[in-house]
Amino acid sequence: MARTQHFPVQAKIPIYSVGFIDDNVIVYSGGGGAGRSGVTNAVVAAHVDLAAQTIHKLDQLSLSRDEDAPMAMSINTSKSQLVCGINNIADEVRRGNNQPIRIFKYTLFSSTAAEKSDSADGEKAAPSTDKGKAKQQDVKVELHFDRAVQSMHIQDPEQYVKVAAFSPNGRMLAVATTDGQVALHRYPAVSPIWNDAGEPSSSALAAAEAKDTSISIPSHDFDKSEIYDADFSHSNTHVVFTSSSKLVVYATTPFSEANADDTLTNHDNASAQLAEGYAQTIQTIKNPALGGKGPCSFRAARFGRGDASKEKLFTVVNAAPAGGKGPKAKIRKSFVTAWDADSWDLIETRHVSDRPVTVFDVSPDGRFLAYGSSDLSIGVLDAKTLRPVLKILHAHDFPPTCLKFNPSSNLLISASADNTLRVIPIPVKALLESAASGGGALAFISETRMGFYTTIFLSLLIAALALWLQRRYLLS
Repeated sequence: MARTQHFPVQAKIPIYSVGFIDDNVIVYSGGGGAGRSGVTNAVVAAHVDLAAQTIHKLDQLSLSRDEDAPMAMSINTSKSQLVCGINNIADEVRRGNNQPIRIFKYTLFSSTAAEKSDSADGEKAAPSTDKGKAKQQDVKVELHFDRAVQSMHIQDPEQYVKVAAFSPNGRMLAVATTDGQVALHRYPAVSPIWNDAGEPSSSALAAAEAKDTSISIPSHDFDKSEIYDADFSHSNTHVVFTSSSKLVVYATTPFSEANADDTLTNHDNASAQLAEGYAQTIQTIKNPALGGKGPCSFRAARFGRGDASKEKLFTVVNAAPAGGKGPKAKIRKSFVTAWDADSWDLIETRHVSDRPVTVFDVSPDGRFLAYGSSDLSIGVLDAKTLRPVLKILHAHDFPPTCLKFNPSSNLLISASADNTLRVIPIPVKALLESAASGGGALAFISETRMGFYTTIFLSLLIAALALWLQRRYLLS
């Protein structure tokens, strides 16, 4: 496995969600929850400084200490917005006045080389011994609260939004709760796509059968079970929700009895709050036995991305305790599995830890998979082969709560309730090997920082080798 220069960073709050708004600019959210004095609930933007091995806070929105901490977050870079799951105060939740979908706007300012040059010509800046301050002048972020939306019907303060996920095109938002509620919305209108009340009518079921499709009420499919994960396919046509006992793949296009032959489009700014139709169930996968070693539970399911893995669905499966006495009693193996996203056949399984995996992510280019385990480790796999790329044995003091790749897929951030982030650059060796396995090593090299010179050097080397071989052939 490759080595990398990873490092921890203090965040001063327990972190439950993290994401990127740029390759080296993150937003993280968390806090102490309701009524815990001294521990702030906050959404924080920060710049990652790899050279100084630290982060520089760019902006912070401190949230109410009477409300829950943000327990879920997703970033929509196409709209420059992010969504957090935050319950109202307990009394309002009980009264049915909960608006747990909080929408924030952000503005990213980045200095250009021309601006820096103009500034240098106008006035010579005083030398600074603080590298952090110098870096902060390059990037600025402003966070603003926009609005709150109900979306889910949460009336028990103990239940909350566990999952929020935007589609790759930014036009849909999937949300799910700890008590099995599931919803799909158009964005930014946050209007419901799926019917979530009652049962499909007999006429709707008959119309769906005539179209050779299966319709359902997603929240009923999970029967109040906690939802751990949600993700959209690369093409925006499917969305998968994951509970411990099963994962269900739905079509993002709803089935409408009145418009069964029509494809619904242009809903970005829809204002109607009536659902567009019923959810169409594509596939249900129940927890596999994995070699007959007892019951297992799903923890995550993510579609592949890009040419590297867009035809796959990756799942995390945690096995039941091994049983017995002594050290073996604590073993609860975890596995990453790859499925064909068309035939739904199981392709490959990789054992990754002897303790349950808690978090999982797929890189935007689809080449890498990252996981965090309750044994406090963070690991990265090659998405094509599931072979280990790197592993950090003690990334946090508590099990990781979230992790995310940056847009360029060369940086990974993990976080935990221990108030820390860990910054993990993906080693160049791993990036090169992954690119080579996909047939694009030179294309990848040309995109790296020293790519221009490296490409020229390799071209000259190949030309010299060709001339040498030609000369030997002529002389012989």
